Amino acid sequence: MVNSQLEKSALHLFRRNRVMRVTDIAKLLSCSIATVRKRLRVWHSYTSYNRNSSYYTLPDVPRFDSDGLWKYKGVCFSRAGNLTRTILHLVQSSALGLDSQQLGQRLGLMPRSFISYARRIPGMIREKVQGRWVFFHADHRRYLQQKHAREEESRRTVENLPADVEAIQILVDWIKHPGSSLEECARRVQRGGTPVSVEMIRTLLAHHGIEKKTPASPSRAP
Repeated sequence: MVNSQLEKSALHLFRRNRVMRVTDIAKLLSCSIATVRKRLRVWHSYTSYNRNSSYYTLPDVPRFDSDGLWKYKGVCFSRAGNLTRTILHLVQSSALGLDSQQLGQRLGLMPRSFISYARRIPGMIREKVQGRWVFFHADHRRYLQQKHAREEESRRTVENLPADVEAIQILVDWIKHPGSSLEECARRVQRGGTPVSVEMIRTLLAHHGIEKKTPASPSRAP
């Protein structure tokens, strides 16, 4: 049994910290881990889908994005629940299906950390499309819709790709200046006499599965 005043105080601190581990909450409540887990269920808390599911947050704390995801100092939460349900939700609600890189980008995780068991999640199928493994909805009608939409998107992308000479100049510049922005890359290539746009560069990098990264300051887990 948890003292009501102690629980009120713990909830206040939990909400202020936004994200906490079970062991930390147990110290606040002066109770066992088993008791804390019971209280977390009563509070309808969310469990992180990364960091070994060891972090929790209260239901009124997250500000979920359009995918139902929320990240705080490297700890990831999903409105759908655990990682399995989150992957299933993302794939089934996607208009084009998702390959492992796209899933990883949305989840904020390296594909190798989830791809092995993602293949076995019921409700999804995996198919190789243009050299990439893509996850689709298992429902045949939705699968056909997603695959057709992906094929159409791929066709439009190919039509908007820069010419071979322009593509080579862009990729060479990207290799030489990996930390710069798309705008900076475009200006350098344009100075060389090649009329490229930021959108052309973005399309080319996406077509080759290259993510343009920008430097970010490291953040520590809570």
